[in-house]
Amino acid sequence: MSNFVWHRLICHRNVTEELFSDSAFCIRCGSCELPGISFRRVYDLFHVDPETDLISGRDSYIANDQGISVHFVSEELCELMFITRNFYPVFVIFKTMEMFHDTIWYAVEENCVYVSKFIWETDQLVEYAVYIEKEYGKWLESNFDYALSVQNPDSDVWHFMENGRMKWKPWDNRDPVETYSNFMADDVCRFFRRDFMVDEQFRKK
Repeated sequence: MSNFVWHRLICHRNVTEELFSDSAFCIRCGSCELPGISFRRVYDLFHVDPETDLISGRDSYIANDQGISVHFVSEELCELMFITRNFYPVFVIFKTMEMFHDTIWYAVEENCVYVSKFIWETDQLVEYAVYIEKEYGKWLESNFDYALSVQNPDSDVWHFMENGRMKWKPWDNRDPVETYSNFMADDVCRFFRRDFMVDEQFRKK
């Protein structure tokens, strides 16, 4: 059984054209469905073999059967949504941020305990996190039919987040590359609980 992670990127259109799409023409025209998406271009660019490299090999589980969405929010910026299986694609997140510093990468694991926001800050990958488990559960109960209408690769979590103020906190006491490359997505929640839930003030926010 696969464990899914939903991803939402706000990025320059060059990110999609240069790194992610298997069909750059479709992304440029913006009028047809993408036939697929992969991280192969990232691996090739950095001379990484995903079949032998542990981190990158795990990054390769993209759930193309769940769809890909590219929405142009301006002439230069787009919103890219897709889903990965089993692991957070941390190698690709890191390299994307390293190349395109103004990208914002959101990710949420299907158990919806917390949301990650990856940004490039002070010349390094920085992860901010927000606890959503309780508030999201309440929102879901009140908006169940609406949540059911949200189709992959979109996530109802993104819609939930539009209706509330997010209290982001830096998750700066560990290396995200090491954590996300060594543990499956559904296991990482326990590290979040360990690092964040001891903070009573955070729980109340």
